[in-house]
Amino acid sequence: MKVRDSQLQVLWMARIDYLKNSGVKMHSHDFYQLQLIIDGEGIIEINGQSYPVLANHCYIFEKN
Repeated sequence: MKVRDSQLQVLWMARIDYLKNSGVKMHSHDFYQLQLIIDGEGIIEINGQSYPVLANHCYIFEKN
């Protein structure tokens, strides 16, 4: 499936600075989420599987 520009809608945009060793509680969205990691690193868990999250990488998360 190809998504065209006219099919995209920005719902929310923000910058969040997390403290070292902090985290976000497990949650889900009914929309796709794009995250650009500027600095730092971490781990994300999706369906019981852990994945690294690295600086200077971009991630797209599916809606649930």
